[in-house]
Amino acid sequence: MTETEGEQSRLTRRQLLGASAALAVGTTSGCVSQARSILNRSSPSTLSVEIKTPPADADRTATLIARHLAENLDAVGIDATLEILPPVELYREVLLNGEFDVFVSQLPPIEDPDDLRTTLHSVFAEEAGWQNPYSFTDLTVDEHLETQLTARRLERRGVIGDLIDLIKREQPLTTVAYPDAIRAVRSDEFRGWPAYAPRSPLTYVALTRDGGRDPEAETTLQVSTTDPRVTQNLNPLAVEYRGSQTFTRLLYDPLMYRAGGERLPWLAETWQWTQAEETAAEVRLRPELAWHDGVPLTASDVAFTYEFLQDTSLGEIETTVPSPIYRGRSTLIEDVRVVDERTVDLSFGDVTPRVAELALTLPILPEHVWREQTGEANVSGISANNVTEALVWSNAEPVGSGPLRFERSVTDEALYLRRFEDHVLHEEEPPDPLRERFGDGVAFDRLEIRVVPSDETAIELLAAGDLDATRATITHRVVPDIGQNAALSLLVDRAKTPYHVGYNAGTEPFSNPHFRRLVARLLDKQYLVDDALGGYGTAVAHPFDGTDWNPPGSGFDGPNRELPFLGENGEVDVAAARDAFRERGFEFDEDGNLVVQ
Repeated sequence: MTETEGEQSRLTRRQLLGASAALAVGTTSGCVSQARSILNRSSPSTLSVEIKTPPADADRTATLIARHLAENLDAVGIDATLEILPPVELYREVLLNGEFDVFVSQLPPIEDPDDLRTTLHSVFAEEAGWQNPYSFTDLTVDEHLETQLTARRLERRGVIGDLIDLIKREQPLTTVAYPDAIRAVRSDEFRGWPAYAPRSPLTYVALTRDGGRDPEAETTLQVSTTDPRVTQNLNPLAVEYRGSQTFTRLLYDPLMYRAGGERLPWLAETWQWTQAEETAAEVRLRPELAWHDGVPLTASDVAFTYEFLQDTSLGEIETTVPSPIYRGRSTLIEDVRVVDERTVDLSFGDVTPRVAELALTLPILPEHVWREQTGEANVSGISANNVTEALVWSNAEPVGSGPLRFERSVTDEALYLRRFEDHVLHEEEPPDPLRERFGDGVAFDRLEIRVVPSDETAIELLAAGDLDATRATITHRVVPDIGQNAALSLLVDRAKTPYHVGYNAGTEPFSNPHFRRLVARLLDKQYLVDDALGGYGTAVAHPFDGTDWNPPGSGFDGPNRELPFLGENGEVDVAAARDAFRERGFEFDEDGNLVVQ
């Protein structure tokens, strides 16, 4: 935030946390006056808020949400400005540098309650990436996030219910809506698109070819995207480039996949759980695994991966430098021991196997490639300390073990991946259950991910037969065009990446939960679903709204609904909103501007 009377020098969230460590206990009530003292504010000033968001051509929905919030803040007397930033720059400023007041974006996929542990636990508040970028600190929230690690299923459900109530009350972030993942596909050559979630790499693995086609002819699956970042960087750990891991996860295999209620062995042939004083697993790899460059894949690579994700410097830098991506799942590992070339023992401490198995879904990295990336990096635009080469390296020619291997990339135009014939899926007799599930493996020889300027262009190319599918998600505006073409099919699924408004709780007045709650009430979520998403989405009260973890009555339309919009049909009721701010001790000057002391 900036003040109209003498702009204060900018503090990053980590600098502020260092200055105000004593504040970071319990709930945040009482923090405002102490933070004011730290920032040396002595006189009232009008409040100015900057909202960072990607441009409309990168994420139109995020831009519309940000504009809606800015207009309503302005209406009630809070000077709000939009800063439109390209995605790479946006995520560097927010997730790596911590320089923001408010930002609007999609959250990473939420597939398990533990996915919120690194997002909200105070121990991660000084780390880069999606590790608590909000600088939010609350000991009760911390306790619930820790308890869910050890709680059995029914008990865990109760803990998550209590956690949801805390999130709704404290509003470290405001979840706006889950968008629908909208895809357009042709089914004249490839079938099976609905088998898995839109962003899952298994979507591409599960496709089958039309039986009428020549099985000997080389086949290319052509998919469009409007996001050029996949052609610019293929580092699975680069947080500012990985809006989606779909294509990098086709290059790098995990030990296992969780797909719905199923557990699919991938690099792992078997795993055996033991529980005594702690949870542990013995993982046995498949025989004769290899990397794309022909180097054998062994248990040493598995052990290296877990150690590397926890500290990408491998001890070369004084403080540890964990990978911002996969941080939560890598922290589940307490110890790793190589037994032999195909066997590794993993120790998880006091964690249930259901939570611990999340660590088995991490992509395994080749030690002979990544061990060279442990040095400290110095990159323009990144002010965070202790960044390793591993986190900023472009990985221009990736070496993985996945069912597809890198062929070539043309920056801002296309990425080309090719079927990896030595993958377990492509053996003459792949072991069960993969043979039952995926038959002969990847049904195409080559995957082309083509960058197109717009969704409208993608639909035109799809209708002409120059594409096979759009990558999720396209906007609702092109849905009528899809329905008018008999050769195209429309697939709609609920996405796992909700839109949200994130607050920098390390600076006032966003350190005050009452202020965050009031800002949340300036968001008309149902209006945004109808306007920004064209009805293709669901307004939500919290990150688990609409999932199996949502307690009865706690959803957006439930009887326990909190924080209703202060207005109607997207237009704020200024008088009611100002009264709500005054009730919480906030004041306005004679010109109707909210002031801070």
